[in-house]
Amino acid sequence: MRLVVQSLQKIRQEVRSLKTETLAARATRNYGVDTLRILSMLMIVAVHIFTQGGVLSAAEPGSAGWYAGWTLRIFMIVDVNCFALITGYVSVDSRFRASRVVSLWFQLIAYSVVISGVFRLLGISAFQPRATLFPVMSGRWWYMTAYFGIVFLLPFIGPLFDRISRKQASMLVCALVCVFSLLPTVYNADSFKLHGGYATAWLAILAVIGGYIKRFEPFGKIRRGWIIIYAVCMACVCAYKFIATALGLAYPDRFVNFTSVFVLIGSISLLLFFSRISMAPAVKKLTAFVAPMAFGVYLIHVHPCVWNYVLDGLFAPLAARNAAVMVLGVIGGALGIFVLCAAVDWVRGLLFKLLRINRLADIIGEKLTALAEKVFK
Repeated sequence: MRLVVQSLQKIRQEVRSLKTETLAARATRNYGVDTLRILSMLMIVAVHIFTQGGVLSAAEPGSAGWYAGWTLRIFMIVDVNCFALITGYVSVDSRFRASRVVSLWFQLIAYSVVISGVFRLLGISAFQPRATLFPVMSGRWWYMTAYFGIVFLLPFIGPLFDRISRKQASMLVCALVCVFSLLPTVYNADSFKLHGGYATAWLAILAVIGGYIKRFEPFGKIRRGWIIIYAVCMACVCAYKFIATALGLAYPDRFVNFTSVFVLIGSISLLLFFSRISMAPAVKKLTAFVAPMAFGVYLIHVHPCVWNYVLDGLFAPLAARNAAVMVLGVIGGALGIFVLCAAVDWVRGLLFKLLRINRLADIIGEKLTALAEKVFK
């Protein structure tokens, strides 16, 4: 009987501890950053409608629709940068857990296998076992391949900032911006092989900058002005794109990439803006519910089968409409894709809970952590 009582008391203590940790996490959670995560994914989907969806390629150059489409496309080019900045922002003060990496791996495998299997059963595409079972190594999702390249770097960003002064951290970030963004933008050359931002090294740079923003909160007195800086940077990119195209200059898209200094500053400005906004309780609840599904939206709509056989040219007819209808069509399409994919990811989350996949990820993560500690003791 005494053992039963002691066991019950231990369970109660663990539950109380878990509740305390949950409440503390909620108290420190930045819902503005979660909102930016959702907005970034919406922008990613909209950009893919413009590109893979065929809207921009079908729009007549110089038409109102072409100008409107490129303006919206350029203002959304901060999408991937913001997502990577957020990764560093939320990782700098959090404890590394191998189970999170394992859980993400299970999510990748699930979507890779299920979507590929469905398209194979429908006779639309062949099933490629190697690429399907090893999506990271095969580059099935370029962002995930790049992300897994930095996943073991993220836990060291916090300790790095713990051991250097604010001045040193600021100098580091300035050096990263100047060397890897400003100078290549001015010189118009990919000197460091960042491939316009489609590279592991670029995500690592953004993660460090995001962690710096979280840890040191630079320019703390500025709150609302960041949205203006973002708008000015994107307007500069638009101006150069349109003027260079009209004059027939070479490289009219020289600033339309993730590593462009205008795009980088615009991305940082958005993170600084959203990390400092206040939100109503109802909006916080909605944001907390939707934000975890954002990554699932990416994995579903960028899967090669969906990308090549569903999204390819799907929205090209919008280019024949007037500019306003085209813009509304792209935004509506992005919202529709986001909601549909988020609903699928929500169901996937329920199935993972039902099948105790998350628990399995925890067990595997604990085993891997214990093995690493034993090896490096």
